[in-house]
Amino acid sequence: MFYLFSILGISIFYSFDFIYYLLPITVLFIAFNNIFDRYNNRVKNYKLMSYQRLIKTTIESITSISLMFLFSIKSGMIWGFIFGYFISSFTMLYINYKSFTKSKLNPSIKKIKVLAKRYINFPKYSMPHSFLNTLSANIPIFLIPFFYTSSTLGLYAFGLKIVQAPLSIVSASMFNVLGQKMAEEYSNGNEIKTLFENLVKKLFITVVLLLPIFIYMNNIFAIIFGTEWEQAGYFIQIMSPWILLVFIVSPLATIPQIYNKQKKALNIEIFRIIFQVMILVGGGFYFSIETTLLMLSLFSSAVMLYGFNWYYQLVRLEN
Repeated sequence: MFYLFSILGISIFYSFDFIYYLLPITVLFIAFNNIFDRYNNRVKNYKLMSYQRLIKTTIESITSISLMFLFSIKSGMIWGFIFGYFISSFTMLYINYKSFTKSKLNPSIKKIKVLAKRYINFPKYSMPHSFLNTLSANIPIFLIPFFYTSSTLGLYAFGLKIVQAPLSIVSASMFNVLGQKMAEEYSNGNEIKTLFENLVKKLFITVVLLLPIFIYMNNIFAIIFGTEWEQAGYFIQIMSPWILLVFIVSPLATIPQIYNKQKKALNIEIFRIIFQVMILVGGGFYFSIETTLLMLSLFSSAVMLYGFNWYYQLVRLEN
């Protein structure tokens, strides 16, 4: 959803005309991808889930970079986003077709009512939480151009896209696989602290290996994309604590759902989005974009650390 909000935010300052007509069908492709993702997670087809993300990210990245750098098409990021979901959706539909036709679903109204009552906290708290989380991740897309320039927005969005694309594949895969595993273990009365600690160790090792890349990110961007994009790499350097903590903490985000603590998770998200807006607006009036991003990164990192500690306390004390 980050890229969809990026599209909407950037389109306010650039005229994309025809692309506006593609937004509804793009939302449809996103919905298809989410359906396939949840279905394959439910039947534990984790390999196919990984293929789905790999296909989408690869098509999206190749299309975006090719259109922007080979053909100088400014809307290349948008076309890459659309083609990524388009190809991924139809590929998954083709692969999952036989599985869909063989499955026999016959849910009863009574069972649906019982389950709806049991899991009322999901639509009550998790749905607004998901919306606010997406909004929070994309607030800079809407506020940066008001206080700085459209070029600054482009550098920010491009830098995040390049970095988050590969990281999201790994973190999302872990979220789905480990999330379901922890939920199953907890429902069976088993402790999940060991699973939690093993996952954190693997993520931490990955972050340590990634640190040199983030330290020299501005140079890497300049070499690969040209000196005009070096500033985008510098933005990523500033936000690296936040980005890497999101990489560690996001696969653990299913823990509040497991322990039925969605209300507190929602309150944390509300707190985060309020202060995030305050930082961006205050920084926009009084500071440079670099200082504003630094303040945003430090604040968001603190929230991530608090969330991580809370998750650990849940798995440590409630088993």
